[in-house]
Amino acid sequence: MKNNLIKIFPFAILLFISNGCFSDLDTVPLDEDIVTAAAVYDDPAAYLGVLSKLYAGLAVTGQEGPSGQSDIKGIDEGFGQYTRGFFHVQELTTDEAVVGWNDQTIKDFHSQSWSAEDGFLFAFYSRVFYQIPLCNEYLRETTDAKLDSRGVDANLKASIQGYRAEARFLRALSYWHALDIFRNVPFVTEEDKVGAFFPEQISAAELFDYIESELLDIENKIAPVNTNVYGRADQGAVWMLLAKLYLNAEVYINKPKYTECLEYCKKIINAGYSLEPQYKDLFLADNNRSNEIIFPVAFDGINTRTWGGTTFLIRAAIGGDMNPSDSGVSGGWGGLRTTRQFVEKFPTEIGGLVVAPSDGNTVQYPKIYVPGDYQDWDASNTQTSLSSVNSDKIYEGYKYFPEDNSEFLITSFPSFSLSFGDNGADGTLEMNGDNIVAGPAGLYFLRVDMNDKTYVLERRSWSIIGDATGGQDMEMAWDEELQAMSITGNLTAGKFKFRANNDWAVNLGDTGADAILTQDGDDIVIPENSNYRILLFLDKPDYTYQINNLSFDSRAMFFTEGQNIDIDDIT
Repeated sequence: MKNNLIKIFPFAILLFISNGCFSDLDTVPLDEDIVTAAAVYDDPAAYLGVLSKLYAGLAVTGQEGPSGQSDIKGIDEGFGQYTRGFFHVQELTTDEAVVGWNDQTIKDFHSQSWSAEDGFLFAFYSRVFYQIPLCNEYLRETTDAKLDSRGVDANLKASIQGYRAEARFLRALSYWHALDIFRNVPFVTEEDKVGAFFPEQISAAELFDYIESELLDIENKIAPVNTNVYGRADQGAVWMLLAKLYLNAEVYINKPKYTECLEYCKKIINAGYSLEPQYKDLFLADNNRSNEIIFPVAFDGINTRTWGGTTFLIRAAIGGDMNPSDSGVSGGWGGLRTTRQFVEKFPTEIGGLVVAPSDGNTVQYPKIYVPGDYQDWDASNTQTSLSSVNSDKIYEGYKYFPEDNSEFLITSFPSFSLSFGDNGADGTLEMNGDNIVAGPAGLYFLRVDMNDKTYVLERRSWSIIGDATGGQDMEMAWDEELQAMSITGNLTAGKFKFRANNDWAVNLGDTGADAILTQDGDDIVIPENSNYRILLFLDKPDYTYQINNLSFDSRAMFFTEGQNIDIDDIT
C-alpha cells in the first residue's frame, strides 16, 4: 500500500543558471505526493484542516502517532513533544517535581544546572519555533488578497476571519512560552519574507508589547467565550493568556500590571467558569464536559497519540507498588515524582497519620498573656498566652523567640491595661515593670506564679529518645510555619519519649494513649519500622504531639531519600 504524505511548501528555492534548462520558471513539483500551498487551498475544507494542524502542533510530533515521520528531525519524539517539553522547563525546575531517570541531562533541571546545550531545552525551543512559523504561514495564505484570488465565497471568508484569530492566538501562546522561558528571542511574523535569513532578536519588553497587542486585537474577533468547538480557542482563552501575561509583567518588563491581571481574571470568572467539585474529574476521558477547563490540548487513545502529553504525565508518575489500572493505563514508567519538601508543606492532611494531636482542655484553662517583640507587641493576640492547668494562678507554656535578647511583658488581660515586668531582672514581677529580656534565640519554657509574682524562664532544646531511636537522642528543630518542634527520620518498631536538654529531668510521655503529654508519662509506641515525622506542640498546656508515617503518604505519589528509581513503599 502506498502512503501519501502531503507536505505544504511555503517557499521554493529556484536555481538560476545563465543558460537555464527551463524556459518556463513557473514550474510545479513533479512528485505527485508533494503538494504546493496553491493546490492545498483549492479545497475549501483545507482552511479548517490546516488550522487543525496548528492545534495539533501542541499535541503530536509528526504525521504518525505516537511516533513516525517527525515534524522536526534530530529530536526524540518522546521528550520533543510540546507539552512534555513545557512540563520539563516549568515543573522540573521547581521544588514540586523531579524525575528519577538518568536520561541524558534530565536531572539538570532539578539541580538548576542546565545550559544552552541541553538537549531537552533545545527540544522545547525547537517546538516553539516550529509552531510559530506554521502560524505565520497560515496567516500569509489567508489574507483577503489570497482569498479573493482563489474565489473564496463570502460565508467561508467570514469563517476564515475567525480561523485567523485562532492562529494569532496560538502564535501568541507560543511567543508567550518563548518570553517566559527564554526572554530575548528571534522574532518573525507573516510580514517577514520567506527564506533563509537570521531573524532579528527582540527584547523581552518588545515581545511583551507584541503579545499584548495581538491578544487585545483579537479579543473581539475570535469566537465569543464558551461558543467554540471543544479544543479550540475562544475569548476565554484570550483572557486567560492576558491574565498570565499581566500576572508576570513585573518579571518580564519590570512593571507591575496586577490591575490588568485582575480585570481579565474577573472576565473569566464572570463568564461562568468554575472549579470542578472533584479535582480528579479533570483528568477523566470525558473532561470535555468540565466547566473548569478554559483551553485544553486535546488527546485521545486512537487519533491523537504521543509519547508526551497526558501519556507522559500519567505513565511517568506511576511506579513502585502503584496499580496502573487505577489510573486507566496498562503500565507505569517509574519516573516522575514530587519532592519530600513539597509533601511536607501540607502537614495537617498528610497521609499515614499514626497519632493525631489533641486539643485537650486548653481552651478551658485560665490564661495570662505574653506580648513582646517576637509577636510585634500585639497585646490583643490571645494565642500568645500561658495556661493554668489547676486554676491556681500558676501559669506555664513555651514561647519561641526568633531573635537574641527578645523582650516581652506579662499581662492579665489581652491588653496593656494591667501589665507586669521585671525591674531588677531578678525573677520577680512588678506592675508596669521593665521589659523581661530572654537570652539567645530559641524555645523557652515560661512559668509564672501570680500568687507571689515570680517567674521562671528557661531555654530548652527537645529530642526524642528510646529503643525506637536506637537509644540515641534525635534532636528536634523549630518549625515556624507549624509552630511546633519537628523531626523527620527513620524509626524502628518500639517506644520513645520526649525530653528536654538531653536530660530526663524534664520528659514527656503519653499516659492513656490520648495524645496528651505529661511529665514522666508512659512511653509512646512506634508500630513498625518506617520513616516518620513527629511534631511536638508546646505552646501551652495541654501539651500534645502528632506522628505521621511518611512512607505511606499516598499524596506524594512516590518519593524517597535521594530520589532513587527503586521505590518500594507506595500504597
